[in-house]
Amino acid sequence: MKDVSKTLGQNIANLRKARGLTQGQLAERFNYTDKAISKWEHGDVCPDVNTLTELADFFGVTTDYMIHYHAEEAIMEDHSKDPATIRRNRIIMTALVSVFFWTLAAVIFSGYAVTHVSVEGNKAYQLGSIAFAWAVPLTLFTIWVYNKRYGKPKVRLPLLIALSWASALAFYLTYGLAADAWELWFIWLTALPLTVAFLIVHISRYNIHNKKEKTEENEEK
Repeated sequence: MKDVSKTLGQNIANLRKARGLTQGQLAERFNYTDKAISKWEHGDVCPDVNTLTELADFFGVTTDYMIHYHAEEAIMEDHSKDPATIRRNRIIMTALVSVFFWTLAAVIFSGYAVTHVSVEGNKAYQLGSIAFAWAVPLTLFTIWVYNKRYGKPKVRLPLLIALSWASALAFYLTYGLAADAWELWFIWLTALPLTVAFLIVHISRYNIHNKKEKTEENEEK
């Protein structure tokens, strides 16, 4: 176990250096202190399974890669791409996926309006606009996936809450416009229990994280 801890620690240190990050910058991304990162890199403490998975995703490797030995030179060569370029490419990819959803919504809207010209009044346009209602949660989901893999954890909670409410509202608008019935307005309030659940999970993880750090500090003393 000690050998695995040392190997894992060396890999974290080398991957961090290859990305041009300080211990403080890596700690900020994962809501840990630079002291915790230092302990990982020295092999004194191992990150938990969830954090290890997030670290592997962040560095673009597998968890198996993280726990096996790799020469420092090989890591530096394979993972020393400019962090700014990598970040920019990821943002561009996320933006392209989001643009795809909105373009698809525009195509559906236009297609429905053209093929249903016989529908009375603005009904064809209203039904076609359902596509835009779903483009919002799909865009938020895309951003959440990007953030979960590469972004800062503190942004995930607001994204999840926004995604829940946007999805519920899309369901409500879809039912209301399609069935021309708006009495089920409470459908979009289904996001309320999800919001509460996300908050409880977030607070629980925060408390567990703080307790773990205090335990580590006490053990160090």
